[in-house]
Amino acid sequence: MVQRSGEQSSIGYKVAISGGILALLAVLVLPYVSIGIFGSYTAIQLASGVFGYSSPSLWLEPLVALVIIALAGFSLHKRSGNTAPAAIIFGLSCIALLVLILTYIQQSMQTDFFGSAAASYYSTGFWLYLAGITAALVGGFFALSTKGQLQLPGQQQPLPSSRQPQQPNWPPQSPSQPPYGPPQP
Repeated sequence: MVQRSGEQSSIGYKVAISGGILALLAVLVLPYVSIGIFGSYTAIQLASGVFGYSSPSLWLEPLVALVIIALAGFSLHKRSGNTAPAAIIFGLSCIALLVLILTYIQQSMQTDFFGSAAASYYSTGFWLYLAGITAALVGGFFALSTKGQLQLPGQQQPLPSSRQPQQPNWPPQSPSQPPYGPPQP
């Protein structure tokens, strides 16, 4: 079944909405870190402060998820040819994913009192947030690529309906002879 570009971009926006919802639920409801006997905490609890330590930057995670949901929902409802929302979703997801990966790498190098890596305490909420942002990235990419803004290697640009491909003159004709007919003396 061949789908039109508009249907494919709506699928991209639907994937982005799904990823944004997953990311939002992961941050708000699921345990973001699990510290053994000290309990499990959501990202919102960590942002507000636990054990005298707070991470206000964690408030950006639900904000990013809400922006992705809002942009994808607006674009899905509006159905205009504007590619700016898809580009914003793609770019925002790339930045969020990059920050998450760099944070994980940085915390993998830090050890706690017991010799465990700080990143080993990440729990379900962190991993599902990462999966949700990745889904939003894929949805934004898909919405962009079906609108003709992003061309994958090996893809050919479709010709507009008003332009038809030119057929080569075969066999080649010399300029002195008419295209078809008997040779003239």
